Amino acid sequence: MATCPNTDPKKNRESGIPITIPAACAGLLTFLAYLPSLWNGFVHWDDDFYVYENPNIRAINARFFKWVLTSADVSNWHPLSTISHAVDYAVWGLNPFGHHLTSIFFHGLNASLVYILAVRVYRSPETGTIPGRGKTVVAGLAAALIFGLHPLRVESVSWVSERKDVLSGFFFLLSAISYIGYARFPLDKGRRYLLSLACFSLSLLSKPMAVSLPLVLLILDFYPLKRIVNSGVSAKKMVFEKLPFFILSASSVLLTLLAQSKGGAIVALESLPVSSRAALAIRAYAFYAYKMLLPMDLAPFYPHPLPGELFNRVFAASLVFFVSVTACCIIAAAKGRPFFLAAWLYYVVTLFPVIGFVQAGGQAAADRYTYLPGISLALLAGAGAVYGRFAQTRTRVALACAAALALFAIAGMTVRQEGIWKDTVSLFTYEIDRYPDRVFVAYNNRGMEYERFGQAGRALNDFSRAAANNPYYADPYINRGALYLNTGRIREALRDFDRAVALAPGNPAAYLGRGNANLAAGNPGGALTDFEKAAALDPGSPATYYGMGVARLRLADPEAAATYFRKAALMQKAERRLR
Repeated sequence: MATCPNTDPKKNRESGIPITIPAACAGLLTFLAYLPSLWNGFVHWDDDFYVYENPNIRAINARFFKWVLTSADVSNWHPLSTISHAVDYAVWGLNPFGHHLTSIFFHGLNASLVYILAVRVYRSPETGTIPGRGKTVVAGLAAALIFGLHPLRVESVSWVSERKDVLSGFFFLLSAISYIGYARFPLDKGRRYLLSLACFSLSLLSKPMAVSLPLVLLILDFYPLKRIVNSGVSAKKMVFEKLPFFILSASSVLLTLLAQSKGGAIVALESLPVSSRAALAIRAYAFYAYKMLLPMDLAPFYPHPLPGELFNRVFAASLVFFVSVTACCIIAAAKGRPFFLAAWLYYVVTLFPVIGFVQAGGQAAADRYTYLPGISLALLAGAGAVYGRFAQTRTRVALACAAALALFAIAGMTVRQEGIWKDTVSLFTYEIDRYPDRVFVAYNNRGMEYERFGQAGRALNDFSRAAANNPYYADPYINRGALYLNTGRIREALRDFDRAVALAPGNPAAYLGRGNANLAAGNPGGALTDFEKAAALDPGSPATYYGMGVARLRLADPEAAATYFRKAALMQKAERRLR
């Protein structure tokens, strides 16, 4: 006689323990592991744009909401994450402690939600009961802690700019859990469905990587819900009920492509042939799986392989890995073990938006991209640690001890990894030590930090190394030109600004810098032309209008100069009000 499934998930208990207790334990242990991040500072890698140099988050008012809903912040549109930064600023100001605290808090919540999701997934879809209730508690805790404590999570949690990951992950998990409740329990189905859809919307508003959720819900229909074979729900209906999710995903994709193309963040598809992009994708799937299993030599920025390194033995091994795992999962599903195929499909689907077919940014891979995909491998590891068929009690005890030691080990690695994000110099020194001849952003950003602290010699060396590593990158020429200008080396400054204008004709900073260098060189006419071009590209810069005023004054046009000086003063006053 079939067992009637439990219709009230709130009465769910594992071994007499309310589901909230082990979930809270997982969240608390995760939170404690990230406490060292509270004493980290901001880093000069998007934190300046998002937080400490962003005047738009300084006041939460109608103007702020208009800006956050209509503007692309650093070539991205994620208004909910930006709102969270504004709330942090309202509470903590520019004290990085509070900004880190918010990210750690949400990551701890996500570890708790992974436990709840694990219990839902491990539940028997036929009966609504949990096979081996005590085992499920242990397996769920193992999965939640593997997810929460893994060193690959550090970039998403300890980097303030990646608030996007923890916030999007929070709503992504809530949406998936709500959907399982909608599909499994007959009570309040409409409310659960709407809650899942609403959480998905909030996840997309936090970070567009959540666009894969509609496909994830179809994977959940396959397993653990087994709706295709057991529920009598037609495939057509299952796809139709996901239609609102797919519409939201498509809208998010279009908005993201628009924002990133305007900001120049997307590497053009035609810059790489399809075969090369496919090779990068295959390598990436193997790379992330390897890093999840052996989280060694992690880096904030992984450079792209050189053209000669693309189709080599690394690619061959990656292809063998991808094909073999796919084949093994299909065979296991055919033999009645669909869990592996569902987990693998989830991993493939959730990684796809960042796998390289449409490249945003110059990195080949990033630890933060594993935040959502890592959930499936954590669930697999948790299940494997408990549900394996080991007859000997001694063997089970040994495996439990080994699993506990592994958790301690990855927690220790996570704490060490958090120290890398202590400040800008620590972060980019670590990056440079790993790829001294392949990185250029790291040299440039570390040079800016050295310059901020008055270490001009070190800054000059870093700007020069950045330009040498990538002679087509304009920023180090702009920064080195400004340093030359400040030290009276006018000729070298003009040379660098000329190069920057040639490389980035749409960058107002290049024209502003060259305008100032032309003023110093006694060429006010050339300076005025540069300032006018800078003003056309960025009409909100008071420094540009001040420079135009100086140029007009030297060209014996005091009336025009006074107009520009007044405009610059008014813009500076408006900026001070925002701050």
